[in-house]
Parts: sequence; structure tokens; C-alpha cells
Amino acid sequence: MLAGGSMEVRHLADGAVLAGYPDLPEPAANQAARALAAGLSRETPAWLLDAIPAARTLLVLFDPDRLGHSEVEALLLRASATPSPAPSRTIHLPTCYGGDAGPDLEELASAAGLPASDLVRLHASAEHRVAFLGFAPGFPYMRGTPRELSLPRLATPRVRVPARSVAVADGYTGI
Repeated sequence: MLAGGSMEVRHLADGAVLAGYPDLPEPAANQAARALAAGLSRETPAWLLDAIPAARTLLVLFDPDRLGHSEVEALLLRASATPSPAPSRTIHLPTCYGGDAGPDLEELASAAGLPASDLVRLHASAEHRVAFLGFAPGFPYMRGTPRELSLPRLATPRVRVPARSVAVADGYTGI
């Protein structure tokens, strides 16, 4: 059983269920979703088409000709009772802050009440972990952004964001 909460499974469509963790805080729910996805992927059952973790949920796409919703739900509930950690690896990314590479540095530092150099030190020294992919194919939402840098998104989103930009908002870092 999950520490502090349980998993709920909703039927979305033929061949799709959404497993969620409503009783867990977001980081723990995300960790549970990633662990369940990793366990399913390692086993590679014939009925599984894809397992896609998000902030608090896991979308499971399956072949409805092989299993029905209730069978998938039962398998997910059993698998969630014995979670296995999601595999991980460390990647070091060189990052430029300020100037043309970071036009929002001064504004972000001011909003955080920090000198720009402290903001850079805080962000660069944090260990960021990919929580899920979204927004655009391959765009990682990463947890680990220091609490001091948990600022809201821009009131007006940019129409164009240069490649290799780093975004910090709502407790996430995106690259």
C-alpha cells in the first residue's frame, strides 16, 4: 500500500485508464506514478501500450482486446501495493544565466527578493528531477526547484521562447 494514501483508477476510454493519488501530496503522488510506470515498463505485459506519468497521475493505455478495464484496474492496484523505484540517471547540464541567455534573471531575482547571484547559486546547486514530460514532446517538468524560486508563471506567456532556455515557475524548472 502507498504510504499515506491509496490509488484510484478512473476509466477514460476504451483502452485507457487514469491512476491517481488524491490523498498524497504532489511530489509523493508523482513518485508513485513514476514507480508504477517503471514497474509496468519493466514487465512489458502484452496488454500494455504505454504508461505516461504526470504530476499526480499515471495514464495507462492498453489493448482492450487483451484485457478489460476492471482487469487492468485490478492489476494496477496489485502493482501499486509493491512499488519499485523508477530508474534514474544523473545528467549535468551547463546553464547560462542572465544576458541574452536569461532575459528574466533580474526580474525573477527581484520577485524572489534575492540578488541575481544568489538566485543563480540556488538554482544551479539544486538537484532537479524530471517529474513528467508535457507541453511539447520531450519538454521535461522538473521538481527540485528551491522553494525561494517558486514564483508564478508570467501573466502573459511568451509567443516565442528560444531553444535551450530554462524556465522557472510554480515550483518547476523546464528546459
